Amino acid sequence: MCGIALFFAPRCSRISRFTHASRLVTVGKQAPMRTIFRDAIHEKQFREYGYVIFDLLDAEAIADLFSFYTAAFPQRRQVVPYARELPYYISIFDRDPAHKREVDERISRYVTRNIDEMLVNYEVFYSNFMIKFPGDGQIEAHQDFNFVDESQHTAFNLWCPLVDTDSSNGGLYVIAGSHNVFRTQRGPNLPKALTQYNDMLKRYARCIPLKKGQAAIFDHKLVHCSPPNRCAEVRVAIQSVLKPREAAAVHCVFDEPAQQVRAYRIDKEFILNNDLWNASLAGRTQDHEQPLIPLPTPSEVEDRVIDLAARQAKRRGAGSSRRVLRNDQLQQELDDNGFVTLPLLGPDEVERLKKLFYESTGGRVENTAYGMYIGLEETDLERKRAVIAEVLRTVLPRAEGHFVDCKPHLGSFLVKAPGAHSYTCPHQDWTFVDAPEYRSMTVWTALVDVDESNGALGFVRGSHTFFDHPIGSPSPDFATCAQGHEAILYEYLQFVRLRAGQAVVFDNRTIHGATPNQTGGLRLAVAVGMTPREAQLYHYFLVPQSLRGSSRRLAKLRVDCGFFERNTVASLKKLYDANQMPGDCELESLTDDEFLAFSGEEIRKLCERSGLSNNGQRLVRGQAQSTRSGKMPAAMAVSPVKRLLATLFTR
Repeated sequence: MCGIALFFAPRCSRISRFTHASRLVTVGKQAPMRTIFRDAIHEKQFREYGYVIFDLLDAEAIADLFSFYTAAFPQRRQVVPYARELPYYISIFDRDPAHKREVDERISRYVTRNIDEMLVNYEVFYSNFMIKFPGDGQIEAHQDFNFVDESQHTAFNLWCPLVDTDSSNGGLYVIAGSHNVFRTQRGPNLPKALTQYNDMLKRYARCIPLKKGQAAIFDHKLVHCSPPNRCAEVRVAIQSVLKPREAAAVHCVFDEPAQQVRAYRIDKEFILNNDLWNASLAGRTQDHEQPLIPLPTPSEVEDRVIDLAARQAKRRGAGSSRRVLRNDQLQQELDDNGFVTLPLLGPDEVERLKKLFYESTGGRVENTAYGMYIGLEETDLERKRAVIAEVLRTVLPRAEGHFVDCKPHLGSFLVKAPGAHSYTCPHQDWTFVDAPEYRSMTVWTALVDVDESNGALGFVRGSHTFFDHPIGSPSPDFATCAQGHEAILYEYLQFVRLRAGQAVVFDNRTIHGATPNQTGGLRLAVAVGMTPREAQLYHYFLVPQSLRGSSRRLAKLRVDCGFFERNTVASLKKLYDANQMPGDCELESLTDDEFLAFSGEEIRKLCERSGLSNNGQRLVRGQAQSTRSGKMPAAMAVSPVKRLLATLFTR
C-alpha cells in the first residue's frame, strides 16, 4: 500500500460536541504556490508529476527497521474490525495503541533526520509500517485522506520500502500529474471516492520501481495504487505523513443532512489512540467546512486521465534513453516522434541488395499472413544466416556513420507483393532491451521508391511514449495495447515516402503499420535491428497456461542474436501451444503481470489529445493474398492471424 487506504466505505465517525466552524472554504480551491522543496529541480518535478524520488535510508537504518519489523511480527497482528478483511497490513489499523506508538517513534526518528534537508519547514505527523505478506492483494486506485486544508496547504505521503519493489511484489503505481486534476474531499465516511473507477484508473498508472531505502514523496491528492504481492517474500515498507509545520492537521467527516464536509483539528494522539473509522470527535475544534464536491462522472474521469496521459507522454519523450544518433537534430526527432528519416545507401549498395534478394529467393515470393514476405521466417537456417550476413556487410558500414556505439541484432528482407488488401496492421514490435534506459530500433531501408501506393510505412507519432508494457511472443496470445484497435490506429498513421536508399529509423515501441501494395511490382525493403552496444538482448515469452483473466506470467529471457535466427514467430507460437518454453536462452526472471486493455474510445482520444490528425484513410477488410501453404482469409483489421504483427520488424 502506498499510503493510508482512503477508498474505504466505512461507517460514519461519531460527531458530538465541537466548537463553532471557524471558516467556510471555497470548494476545490488550489493551494497557494508556497515553496515546498529546497531543490528547484525537485520543486519543478513535484509541480508537474506530483511526486519526487530520493534516497532516504542507509544500510544501517534499513537493517535496524527490518529487525524491528521482524521482532514485532512473529505472525500477523490483530487489527481493528474494519481492516480484518483488507488484503494488507498498516500499523494505523493495529488494535494495540502501544505498538502504534512504538512504530511511529522508531520510523519517525529516521525520517525526520532527512526531511529538513529535502523540504522547507515540514514535519512528520505520524509514521506506519505498510506490509504485504505473500499473496496479499491489490490496493485499489485512490487518493489519500485530507490531512490539511488543501485550499491552503499541501501534505505528503512518504513511502519507503525496506526491500526492492516492483510490479511483482506490490510496488508503487502512480498516475503522474493527477494531483492537479482531481480536487476531492477524502475521509472515513465520505460517500464516494475515485476508487469506484479503479479498473479505468489502473490502466493509466505506471510502476515506480524503488530500491530498498529509496523513498517516494507524493501529494495526498495523487492517484496511486499497488498490485498484489505475488512473491514468496514479505514486502515491508515504511510510510510517514508529512505536513507543513504551520498547518493544522485535520480529519474530514461528512455531515449528510447538511451535505457539508467538516474538518476537525486533530493531533498525533488522535491517530495513535483511535480507530479512525469509529473515532469520537467530541471536544474537537472545527477548522473549516465546505459543501460536498461532486465526484467526477465516468466520462469526466476518462477525459482527465487521457489528457494527463497525452501531456505526460509529450513531457517524457524518450530522453531518458541513452543517445543513439550522432546528429543532434535527428536524435531530437527520434526522441520526439519515435521515428526519423535519413540517407543511408548509395545506388551500388541498393543494387547489391536487390541482386541478393533475387538470387536467394528467385524473386518468387508471396505475401504471408503478415501482408508480406519476411526473410526471417524462412526455415532454411543456413541460407537465412548467409543472407543476414550479407545484408549486415552492406548496411552496417553506412549505418555506423549515423549511430553512436550501437550493434545489430537482426537483418531481413521485407517484401510486399501486389495485393489490394496486403495491409500491415498497426502494432508495436517486440521488446529487445531494458527500457527506458535503452531503446531498440529498426533501420528500415527502401530498395525501391516507396509511397502509399506500394506499401509505405506509417507511424503514430509519439506513440513510443504511450505505453510501458513489454511486448513478446507468442501472438496473438501475448496481449498488447494496440491489439484490437488496429483499424482506429491506422487512421492516425503518418506515412513516410522514401526514395531507394533512404531509411526510416524508428523506436520499436512506436506504433507503426503500412499501406497495401496496389502496384504491379514488388515493394523491396531491408531491415536491420539496432541496439546500444552495451545493452543486453532480451525476449519476453508468455509462460504457457499462465493466463488467468487479465493476469499472466511473463518470462524475461536473456538471448543472443542467434535466438532470432533460430526462432521464428511461427515456431515460438508452436512451442507455446505445446506448453513448452524456448530452450536456447537463459531465464533471467519471471514476473506476474496484469494486462488491462484500453477501449477503442480511449485509444482514439489518446491519439487526438496527443495532437495527431486523422489521415482520412481506412483499413479495409478483404481477402489476403495466397501464401505458400494455400489461401488464408484476412479480415485484416482485427483478425488473430494479423495480430501476429507484434513481432520482429515492421513488415
